[in-house]
Amino acid sequence: MKTLLLTAFEPFGPYTKNVSKKLVQKLQGTMLKNDTSNEINIVGVVLPIEFHRFRKVLQHEVEKYSPHIVVGLGMDFKDQSSLSFELLAHRTPSYGTTISDNKGIFGQNKKLDTLAEELRLPNEHQLTNIITKIDGIELSEHAGGFMCETVFRDLIRLSENGTKFQPIFIHVPHTKNLLQESKKLEEHTHYESIEKQEMILKEVLTRLIQVSTT
Repeated sequence: MKTLLLTAFEPFGPYTKNVSKKLVQKLQGTMLKNDTSNEINIVGVVLPIEFHRFRKVLQHEVEKYSPHIVVGLGMDFKDQSSLSFELLAHRTPSYGTTISDNKGIFGQNKKLDTLAEELRLPNEHQLTNIITKIDGIELSEHAGGFMCETVFRDLIRLSENGTKFQPIFIHVPHTKNLLQESKKLEEHTHYESIEKQEMILKEVLTRLIQVSTT
């Protein structure tokens, strides 16, 4: 049985909840099957908002499950109601000094690896053809420059450019109940219900089953 590893983050900053974590909790243990009878089991992992730990936890979970596909989820700051399917990850994230982690530590803008400045999504053409046929999700070349972009970059690297598994990163929008909390950091006006996000995400994941790796 193939495994799809779905990662999320804990709540952070002013937020009491994280939409990505809620989606992983909903989908954890789900068995997906597409119209060609390919099946995949979803295993969920919530990464800590701790700058010195989250990359090690991610690598450990990837090695533990040897997944066919890894999909990272993160809460979006684009202020839109659609999900964002990321295509590009930079070598140096822009952590800034606005948000500390859950231990009160600020991230450092250090190069993540020695690879090219920009790493693009492996199997990009095949995947974008799939995603553009799904309502409620858009293509994006802005992975956030924060912990989300770091996860996406690490997944591309750990996958050895898609030869060991298919790396994916998707940003998810705020839900309505988080709009008030967003004002403490960066005010949002757009949102989508967790039920609609789950429906879109399940369609995306089901279609991703057809992506093969060598």
